[in-house]
Amino acid sequence: MEGRVYEKQIKESYHCNFICLYDCKCGTDTGNVAKAAVTQEMIDFTDENSQGGWVKDGANGTITFQNGEGDDGFMVLESAGESFFKYGNSKTRQDGILEMDLTLTKGPNGARMLILFRYNSSSDWEGIGVDGTHWFWQKGSSNWGDLNSTKTTFDASDINQKHHIKLEYRGKQIKVYQDGEVIIDQTVDAFSDTMSGQIGMRVWGEPTETHGCALKFDNIKTSDIFSAVSIDPKSVKLEQDTAAAQDIEVAITGENTLSAIKNGSEVLERGTDYTVNGQNVTIKTTYLEKRSKVNPVQSWFLNSKMGRHRHSRLILTFRNRRYPIQEILRQTEQTALRKRVEAVL
Repeated sequence: MEGRVYEKQIKESYHCNFICLYDCKCGTDTGNVAKAAVTQEMIDFTDENSQGGWVKDGANGTITFQNGEGDDGFMVLESAGESFFKYGNSKTRQDGILEMDLTLTKGPNGARMLILFRYNSSSDWEGIGVDGTHWFWQKGSSNWGDLNSTKTTFDASDINQKHHIKLEYRGKQIKVYQDGEVIIDQTVDAFSDTMSGQIGMRVWGEPTETHGCALKFDNIKTSDIFSAVSIDPKSVKLEQDTAAAQDIEVAITGENTLSAIKNGSEVLERGTDYTVNGQNVTIKTTYLEKRSKVNPVQSWFLNSKMGRHRHSRLILTFRNRRYPIQEILRQTEQTALRKRVEAVL
């Protein structure tokens, strides 16, 4: 099948222009849908250097570490009244992803804990957690409400059961995965679209009370949140003689800000080579005509910034049925294409 496809392309004689849309900080083409590059921290409690700067940040409670490989390394937080703990080395983020292996090790009436993000102090934070039997959200000390969860987690029947919890927070939107399954996907209007902060934990309840609790943490990972960007169409085929007959319209979906398009070090001229109208980019006939006259085996890479780290790809194929295949073979420096051509011939 592959041989027949390339044979058809060779008989027509062709060359391709690739328009790669991506932020220069990312640098890796992941196909038609791109994801943000990631700044990530990982804490596995292997030794003293892998504890992430976790410290108690107010009131009572205890924090203990056991260093070791794999499951032998972990952190335990235990309540003694109101207790706050801070992941001191975590990046300050507005939006992000937080993952951890979490086990309730003590809690006769279930956990009383909050996973804090956008944590700035013991009086300035946002978070979600469990109070006995149900998930809830809280902002600071006096504003809270229930979350709609499909599962009851970390109640008294769940003691010593390890769960992998993944939290995605983006503005007011909260999504929680438990062991790979989405259990919460909810908008919390009280949360901020602009607030930033670090990662922390809050636990409460006196040890002498039946509402005290302790939790074991391992494999804590924080990262920037992914943002998908896609384009439509993803590829366009043009006849070389008529390539400049009309503009090409490209629709972009996802969060993005197209700030520049480059061909190597050459910056395409906005308004002449392309235009932008909201989520639509127009590749102008002036640019298409210029590219269609290029040597039929040369590829051009147009790099563009689309917000933070985002990238995608549009493939333009120009076909010239009159261009001698021998000339293509002579001029090409692309080894893979040469081998495919020789295999067909």
